[in-house]
Amino acid sequence: MPLPRIPALRRPRDPGLTVVVLAALLLSVAYGVWAWQRHRWYLTAGYDLGIFDEATRNLAHLRAPGSSLREIPNLWGDHFHPIILLWGALRALWPSPVALLVSQAVLVSAAMVPLYLLARDRAGTVAGVLLALAYGTSWGVQRAIDFDVHELAFAPALLACAVLFADRRRWRWFWVSVVLLLCVKEDVSLLVVALGIWLVLEGERRHGAAAVLAGIAWFVLATRWWIPSIGVESFTYWTYSQFGDDAPSALGAAATHPWRLVTVAVDPAVKLGTMAALVAPFLVVTPWLTRLAILPVPLFAERFLSDQPVYWGTSFHYSLLPTMALAIASAGGIATVQRALARRSLRTGAAPRWAVAARRTPAVLAGAGLVAGTIAWFAVYDRGLTSPEGPPLAAMATLHGPPKLVDRVALDRLVAAVPRSGSVAAPRRIQPHLTGRGQPVHVLESRLIGVGHPLHVATDDNVLVDLTDPTTDVVAERGRYAEVVAATDDRLAAGGLVGVWGDPSGWVVLRSPRAPGGAPVSPSLGVLSGAPARTARDAANAWRRALLSTAQDCAISCDPRAKARLDAAAATLDRAMQAAGAASPGACGPILRGVGPSAADLLARRAAITAAPGSGAAQTSYRDAVDGRLSGAARRALMVCAPADPAVPGRGLPLPPPGPGATA
Repeated sequence: MPLPRIPALRRPRDPGLTVVVLAALLLSVAYGVWAWQRHRWYLTAGYDLGIFDEATRNLAHLRAPGSSLREIPNLWGDHFHPIILLWGALRALWPSPVALLVSQAVLVSAAMVPLYLLARDRAGTVAGVLLALAYGTSWGVQRAIDFDVHELAFAPALLACAVLFADRRRWRWFWVSVVLLLCVKEDVSLLVVALGIWLVLEGERRHGAAAVLAGIAWFVLATRWWIPSIGVESFTYWTYSQFGDDAPSALGAAATHPWRLVTVAVDPAVKLGTMAALVAPFLVVTPWLTRLAILPVPLFAERFLSDQPVYWGTSFHYSLLPTMALAIASAGGIATVQRALARRSLRTGAAPRWAVAARRTPAVLAGAGLVAGTIAWFAVYDRGLTSPEGPPLAAMATLHGPPKLVDRVALDRLVAAVPRSGSVAAPRRIQPHLTGRGQPVHVLESRLIGVGHPLHVATDDNVLVDLTDPTTDVVAERGRYAEVVAATDDRLAAGGLVGVWGDPSGWVVLRSPRAPGGAPVSPSLGVLSGAPARTARDAANAWRRALLSTAQDCAISCDPRAKARLDAAAATLDRAMQAAGAASPGACGPILRGVGPSAADLLARRAAITAAPGSGAAQTSYRDAVDGRLSGAARRALMVCAPADPAVPGRGLPLPPPGPGATA
């Protein structure tokens, strides 16, 4: 006898949830493609994509999450974020930095779903959909996608889940969310403290007090024990020295001088601009009309009370988690407004009108916030420091991708040509394309400063250099650019580096003869010898003499006779380099033809920098760094492509001064 058929249990349909899930999927794909394209066009960098790629690759191989780029054997000794174990598992399945970029896109977009559910429960379906869209399309999320990857990508969804489960009194899942949230980063524990305070205010004293204690205990353990014991130094991210040397002294200063919290938080004015942009998608006031307003407070305090300017602006990933906290608080604030209107409808004679207002206001407020947040995209990207492409969603809506600022094919050839043995000192945009190999990858400079910490260009087995490009973007710390150029030139001149591969675009691979396997030179480089090489070296020395002889006459601008001497020497050198380039059968040909200095360009740059506002010392340092790259470019190219003595490429090629008006 067949079993009787039991009708299937049907859940009530929720069209809002369907819309949000589809929107989250669409944004996941859009953000993932955008991030992948940024990486493909060399817009990502070693800080932070390369660092996390190295750390998660080590985790995938069951090793400590060390990073040669960060120069630390275990990343948990820098920040305590065990949540990246999940990235390690993903990295084992998908061995590429693109896996991290795509997973971040999925994580930040998926947070829309729990945000919708808690907003729907508080403010209704339409308001929930609009708030989820306001978060998912916010400039804070777009900035995070624009900046490589960061462990904070896990936090928005976990925070939304924690509030959702607390609302529904599903405490087991609430604590799972809280524990995972604590694992994101040590300072997220302050957000857990705020979460506990909210629960206490809501009457859930037991769970609230436990959350407060858990957050405090986690922060203390992470900063006072775990990080110092795992790392090579104590916790170094205290950036509130204007209040005290540590958290207890800062809390004491804040308690005795509370007005300083306000004065520090609003000065300089860039902080106010960032705050306004953060609250714009939520109409400024709605997040502050509810007890949930406690959630954004520690995130705002962490940024705007810091003495580090990098936290004050709208760049990087720092606005991702505050945006989610504000969205959650806004759901509570909109519900507060709705309840106030509903109570008014019960007390007045115009009850139907107020009842209609109570029903419609949540959607109106959330919709207006979505519009305001979209407008804020463009204000933020005009004020931003790091993203030349504008808002990603706006670019994709007009069928545009990230900017194409480099010769991608040439850089692909460079990455493929880097030897797979020995350490590599590479420009910042190339680092994440090398970190998956398993060999040590370093910044060109050194993160550690002082005796015993030489620059990596002075010690690594392989150094990647563009002989023709005077940009300072290759280093992570622009102030150390001149130091990097000088160290590279000194090592190359002494024979500590040899050009082993080159590209017509100007990129070369320099390798130490002492590296594993030596430094075999690729025939495609086309190293030159004979009369054309000798003539080019003589012309380079004549250019040096012209710079020295006119130094007194070109302190700021040159008199006509001095400029004529520089022009003549530059023209002679340019002709010699063109002839040498024509004689080279390989990549050295276009390299030599492309590095002839222009006296007019050097003088114009000097005049422009001298006239610009700002620190005179900083201007001089930057001017000499860039001019030195141009003035020394011919010498550098000759040492690689036409050395008089391959064992000592700098022999017979003295170092020129940085530029007109400088002395050797």
